[in-house]
Parts: sequence; C-alpha cells; structure tokens
Amino acid sequence: MQYDHYVARIKIDESDMRTEVVQQVELSSQVMRQASDLKWQVERQKQKLEEVEALTLLKVKEDITKKRTVDEVKALVCTYPDVTSAKKKLIDMKEEHDQWSILSESYRNRGYALRELVEIHGQERTSDPATIAESRMARR
Repeated sequence: MQYDHYVARIKIDESDMRTEVVQQVELSSQVMRQASDLKWQVERQKQKLEEVEALTLLKVKEDITKKRTVDEVKALVCTYPDVTSAKKKLIDMKEEHDQWSILSESYRNRGYALRELVEIHGQERTSDPATIAESRMARR
C-alpha cells in the first residue's frame, strides 16, 4: 500500500462532502487493515529473530575453541550477520507499523471531523447567517 497516498487523502475537501463521507469508511478500513497486517508481520519477525538467535548460538558454541563466559557468547551471537540483519528487519517493520498505526488514528479523527462538518453543513442550509455564526462560536 502506498503510505503517502493515504497521508495525502487525510485532508477533507469541504466542497465535496458527499464523496468524502462515502470514501471515509473505505479509506479508514484500508489503513486499519494495513496497520493490523503489519502488526502480525512484526510478531512473525520477532519469532524469526528468536530462531536465528538460537541457531546462531548453537553455531557459536560449536565454533568456540576456548572457554567463554555467558556474556561473551551473547556478544558473539549479537554480532553475527544473520542476527543483526534480522534485528534490523524487525526494527524497520516496527517503524512501518507505528507509522500506519498513527495514520489509522488520524483517519479515526478524520471520521469524527467529517461527522461534525456534515452537521455544520446541514445547519448552514437550513439556518440564517446569524445562527450559523452563533453555532460556530459555540463549538470553539
């Protein structure tokens, strides 16, 4: 999914409220689904990292020629390319998930704003200008 596309769609076009309201549900749903998918990808990557660390630990223990402390073995495991690569991938996935989660919250807030704007636009069609101004001032 194109993150930037959804970021650009956050802005509400008040001149076409009907389309905005109709699209809100679909856009919000797509963003929430992407955030959820990424959450599970992060969980799978955590599991993969644990597996890589375990396999690397076995390899390190096999290759050790002299007695090492537990901390030394842990340090060796952490520096193996497979482990550092899996950790980097996990960090990148967490960052992407966080971005989509924040965007999902923004779409939730966009929905609330749309609801209020629809109400205001409905009042504007049925009210005189003084009532509209009072209504807007009361909301602030």
